[in-house]
Amino acid sequence: MTEQVARKEGCVGKGCLIAFLGSFALGAIFVAGLFYLYVRTLDHCTARQPADITVASPLAHYQIANVALNRFRSAVSANREEVIEFTADDLNALVARHPDFTKARGRVRFGIADSSMMLDLSVPINSVRIPRLSGRWFNGSARFTLNYEYDQFRIEPMAFRAGDWRMPGWILNSQFGSTFSQSFSRGFQQSIQKEPRTAAFWRHIRKISLDREKLVVTTQRAE
Repeated sequence: MTEQVARKEGCVGKGCLIAFLGSFALGAIFVAGLFYLYVRTLDHCTARQPADITVASPLAHYQIANVALNRFRSAVSANREEVIEFTADDLNALVARHPDFTKARGRVRFGIADSSMMLDLSVPINSVRIPRLSGRWFNGSARFTLNYEYDQFRIEPMAFRAGDWRMPGWILNSQFGSTFSQSFSRGFQQSIQKEPRTAAFWRHIRKISLDREKLVVTTQRAE
């Protein structure tokens, strides 16, 4: 009788051991699968080298763009209402030549058409504390509509690419745009409130919009 009990207990013990090993194996396979997907996602969405998105801008075009930028800065400084327009070529010329935009040089390129903006980006992602991202770059592009008014952004993403991965069109619906805009506006407001000078600057901005092939900025008097 004792021998039979011992055999049963042994079988139970072996069964528990087998179940544990099976669970461990399934868990290991699951973790390995997640890690494989993670590595594959990094390979598809990030790169070890920056993309070449530099823009050659003639000096004459930069001078025109700089006039528009100075008009904008003068309107803010003088606390007056004014409408200033920038083309994509203006923005690219400022990035390519203006000393205040050196950090963006070689990392962003603008396009504006049909009242939407296209951005080509190549930015380092060292600041993101995620394994295997050190030394890698985000090379991608985005197309979107943009409107800023009453301290709120309304952004409608139309296309997004990270490396060779493209976001499916069915994700970029109106609900996604609304949620993104709300989240972006909330984060933006929280960010500028930490910097009094930045907050003071944005009190001079009444509206930002895209009109056909131009970015239109409307300043306002700040009380």
